Amino acid sequence: MLNVVCPRTSSQLAVDNLEAMLSTTRIVSRASDHISPPARSAVARFFDTPELVLMLLEHLHQYRIDLLVVAAVCKQLRPLALQAWMWHFDFDYKSFEGKLKLVQANSHLLAHIRCLRILSCNQWNEPGHHDSQRAPSLYWTKVESLFSLLSAHTSTYAQAPLLDIFINTADGESLRRTLQPYPGFLQRIAALRLLDSVPRYNRGNNRQDRQDHNMFRTLGWTSLALLLDDVLYLKPTAVALRVLEYQCSCHIAESQDPDRTAKKAFWCGVTTIAHRSLQELHLSIDGTDPATYVLQYGAFASLKRFELLAIGDVENDRIDSALIDTFLHRHTGLQQLSLSYIGSELARWDPVLDQAFPALHTLEFGPGVWPSDEAT
Repeated sequence: MLNVVCPRTSSQLAVDNLEAMLSTTRIVSRASDHISPPARSAVARFFDTPELVLMLLEHLHQYRIDLLVVAAVCKQLRPLALQAWMWHFDFDYKSFEGKLKLVQANSHLLAHIRCLRILSCNQWNEPGHHDSQRAPSLYWTKVESLFSLLSAHTSTYAQAPLLDIFINTADGESLRRTLQPYPGFLQRIAALRLLDSVPRYNRGNNRQDRQDHNMFRTLGWTSLALLLDDVLYLKPTAVALRVLEYQCSCHIAESQDPDRTAKKAFWCGVTTIAHRSLQELHLSIDGTDPATYVLQYGAFASLKRFELLAIGDVENDRIDSALIDTFLHRHTGLQQLSLSYIGSELARWDPVLDQAFPALHTLEFGPGVWPSDEAT
């Protein structure tokens, strides 16, 4: 087995810098310290923080590396800057070991996490690229350790951080196993981004590899459907899911799809639990994907943004335009709408947009889409 040493990423360097800052912080005793006023409470210190400083940190938070610069050059701002840096905590499969060590050594930082991002795969695939790099099995062991830490250091009365989850669907079982012991975190899933693709190690002709991957995919989809059931069972009115993204890069003939039933159960669950909460829906699918169930039956009262990349090389693979038309008629409160089509060079999609979207401010037509003259 080859051990590949990857170059250090900017994220890893940032974590190293943060660890160095925390480890080198020292309390210096001075003569004047012998006579000092009584220590102020945490509440008093919070309200004594100038509003301008908080506004500055909010602005710098958009460019997280700037927060580390502030922490490095200004000792007075260091505690506040590090707390702001923790507001959005990315636990990705490339830098997870360093970040876990960071919070294990500085558990007080856990209370400042507002949004926790779990990323077990590399990125969305470009059209025409079907492989994906998944996280090693060790990653999910460390994710379990992170949630154990969070649970131990989160007050009973405090809300857990919101979860933004980006995984390969084959990791669905690992995700459910991680979250199941912590019902409070299950209810905090705010964004779920799913990539259904064939991993790089499975692009060959090895029959056993294909069978193993199909088993993991089916188990993954089944676990994702059960995860939605877990959320619904806990408290249906407290569903936090706001964003759902799904990209399918391994288009399989309907008769050869081993996990079709599990997929349909998941999408049926989405229409049930997220009908009030969902605000953004992004789909990249063909007409045979069970995700079309959402187009046929989904009715999301709060949906503000809808993006669809329709894929299909032959007529049978294309999404039925009537499904899309019906879906849009049910969601006239959209503010952003984007439609694209990828198929054969000669094919095109000419949707008839006869809906009234009074709140619409962004309308995008991507490749392969030519709106009909009847569109309003």
